[in-house]
Amino acid sequence: MEFNSEIYNKFIKGIDKVFEQSVNSNLSRMGKLQRVEGDIRNPDDVLGILTFTCPDYIGAILISFPESTVLNIYRRLVYEDADQLSANVVDSMNGFLGLIIDQIMKIFTDEDIVFDEAVILNRQRVKFKNDDDLEWLHYPLEAENVGKLGVFIGLGQVTFDV
Repeated sequence: MEFNSEIYNKFIKGIDKVFEQSVNSNLSRMGKLQRVEGDIRNPDDVLGILTFTCPDYIGAILISFPESTVLNIYRRLVYEDADQLSANVVDSMNGFLGLIIDQIMKIFTDEDIVFDEAVILNRQRVKFKNDDDLEWLHYPLEAENVGKLGVFIGLGQVTFDV
């Protein structure tokens, strides 16, 4: 797939909009945008996985959160304090990912994009296997007064095995 920064930026725009509207925070980049090859390892405590297809490409969005960022998102979403990654906190992150999916679908109204069910992994050091040979970009981000997060966006060609 030919690299198209406009597509990647649309996904970031959707994530940013959810942070702005849902937790009253703006995202800013905390370093250089990086191309990443191969498999992606989760560097943090919580990993949100969004996978999708559309007629022209397939892809995945991996959002990596330290515990402190997840707890701050939780406080802002449900107006309750939490001091650990409980089942309620993790469940709320599933809802947060749902908001991100909804927002991205609004941005991609001209494309027939279909998301699979979001997955949240809590305290699991995992490797997202790049079997589809996706082209990854890593966005190191910080949400104002919320915390740091890493967003990995991978896009690839739609292929059919015959």
